[in-house]
Amino acid sequence: MQSYRDPAAKWMGSPNFTRDRNGHDMAVQPAWVVLHTMVGTVASADARFQQKSQQASAHYGVGLDGALYQWVDEKDSAWTNGNSAVEGAIGRNEDSVTIEHEDGGRYDDPRPDALYEASAPLVRRICKRYRIPIDRQHVIGHRECTGNAPTACPDALDVERIVAMAAAGGEEDLANSDDILKFASDADNIVRYGSSDPELRSAWLVQFLEEWKAGLSTILAAQSGQLAQLLGDDDAVRKAIAGLTAQLSTMSSALADVRSQLTATQAELDAIKVEVEAGGSVDAASAIARIEAALRSA
Repeated sequence: MQSYRDPAAKWMGSPNFTRDRNGHDMAVQPAWVVLHTMVGTVASADARFQQKSQQASAHYGVGLDGALYQWVDEKDSAWTNGNSAVEGAIGRNEDSVTIEHEDGGRYDDPRPDALYEASAPLVRRICKRYRIPIDRQHVIGHRECTGNAPTACPDALDVERIVAMAAAGGEEDLANSDDILKFASDADNIVRYGSSDPELRSAWLVQFLEEWKAGLSTILAAQSGQLAQLLGDDDAVRKAIAGLTAQLSTMSSALADVRSQLTATQAELDAIKVEVEAGGSVDAASAIARIEAALRSA
């Protein structure tokens, strides 16, 4: 698997993980997204995850305020579900991306909308990245895992609500190499981009960039709404603006990566076009492989 750290999440890091998932791959079914509750705060979870002696971690955390955190890279297994050694277990650590949810120690209390509005898009992005169905068979609570000690986790967290919101759609992930690769390796788009008509090919490239621009606008609108709600609390506003500034910096970096990858894709497509126009034979499989290689080297 390729390394993946969500640009919308604050990277925390943890020494507790299994490198490269012991050879497992989230893109190979079965795979799950497993939801947990922290039984505490983000700070208390982080303190635990930073200690090797605790032998515990999670890929992601969602705060009561909707803030996102990441402790373990998606290419590695987090130590969350308690079933790493159990072959064929549902929600096995090696085959799962895990998400902890803050509860402030009140794990039986309802959670605020902000938490659900951040968790659902995160679940959706993960499922899209690995083509995991967004349903209750693949997005599960910790208590639905097998091969581990009995647990009530995630307690009052509304898993059904998160799945329904994730399935319905919403905020999309910022441009990242996984999404670009999936887009470029789609056979239908290879035909469009490989067209000998430069105007048609340019039109599809413009449409592609417009889709990312729309996704960025959605994220900025959501951030503006959160700032409006915080007016009246000067300290909260300052913190929110600082957070927004950091996210804009991340977005700018991500968009720069997109431009670089599109340039690499365009160059390879131009090379394929020259070969075809010269009478050469380029099959779809080899064209896709060449574009994937160009993307990875961008």
